[in-house]
Amino acid sequence: MVVDVTDPMLALWLLLAAVGCSSTPEPKRTEEPSTGTSAGAPGSPVPSPTRYGDGKPEPSTERPPHLLGGYAARDVSEVEIGLVAKRAVELVALKEGEPSLTLLSIERAASQVVAGTNFALEVRVNGKAGERTLALVVYRNLQGHVVLLERNPK
Repeated sequence: MVVDVTDPMLALWLLLAAVGCSSTPEPKRTEEPSTGTSAGAPGSPVPSPTRYGDGKPEPSTERPPHLLGGYAARDVSEVEIGLVAKRAVELVALKEGEPSLTLLSIERAASQVVAGTNFALEVRVNGKAGERTLALVVYRNLQGHVVLLERNPK
């Protein structure tokens, strides 16, 4: 049987199938009976931080650093972010008819993986109107072509 891995839907399905097969089951929790003693002690009404019975602490309930499928913060010093920001400012300059528009700094950056990558950028620029901050959303497709999706003065 020949499988066409260039078909994006098939490739996505294969990736999801592979990820689903590699997951490990969660260990069984062991609950201790409550008798009204101090927290964490056997029989405590307050659960112990090690309720899995394997001596390991219970997983943190803190929020993950980013929502899966959502935007994740990026380091503004990354080369990739710098290249995308530079191209985004070039696209803004073309759209505004202001060839002298230059990138001064990248204040914030985040990315979202889609069929390509979305980048949310906050950049400082300098041009005819002086120094200003822009909030930009750009999309880079899988071939590396960058498109300006949204531009808002900050």
